[in-house]
Amino acid sequence: MRVFLHSLVHLRYSAELVLLAMLVCIGCKEKPEEESAFLVNQVTEDSSISVPPEGGEAQLYVVSEDEWNYEFKSPASWLSVSNKKVNSNSWMLILSVGEYIGSATREAVLVFTSGSRIRKVTVRQEPEDPLLQVKALGAYGVEGGDVVYDRNRAQISRLTDGDSFQFSLLYPSEVRAVSVTIPSLLEEGDVIPLGYKVVEKDRTLVKTDYFTARVLRIREPMVWIKVNDSVYFVIKK
Repeated sequence: MRVFLHSLVHLRYSAELVLLAMLVCIGCKEKPEEESAFLVNQVTEDSSISVPPEGGEAQLYVVSEDEWNYEFKSPASWLSVSNKKVNSNSWMLILSVGEYIGSATREAVLVFTSGSRIRKVTVRQEPEDPLLQVKALGAYGVEGGDVVYDRNRAQISRLTDGDSFQFSLLYPSEVRAVSVTIPSLLEEGDVIPLGYKVVEKDRTLVKTDYFTARVLRIREPMVWIKVNDSVYFVIKK
């Protein structure tokens, strides 16, 4: 009788072990596999990159344990991409864009894939103001006309009092001077007061003050300043 009870206890214990092992195995099968890393632009979601109007380069990183690829959603000849492997699972992509003169923002979408996973990166570039294409020193569109630096006729003068400086185009044969007065300290994007004056002999022909002129670009020693679409200046800083 004791032997029989011992056998029943042993069988019950063995059955419980088998049942526990089955539950553990079922749990293992139901546990989802962890996905390997796939980062584009250092994130796991769609993202975007902005490139300045004057163009340049931007860096984008891809991290992937598996094979990956990318393609343009639609043709974008203005954007070129080169990539360089950093280590076993990381790549650095260089996005190269030229200067953009246009009327609307342009964009390109890069679609990255790794297996069934998809990441999208949108590259945007705002258009550059057409004024920045003007390379000759002068005052443009002011008082209904253009005043452009003529190396054969004009001389350049620059005076400063510390807080502001006056840039002038002098025309000795006409005894005339065109002057622009602005603050001495400037940064791109600043909104500044600007004084514009045309003097002939001892008479002031034009004297206009603009209080919301914007500094578009500084490329030493040149400064591009715009008041509106018909009044702008390119001067020597």
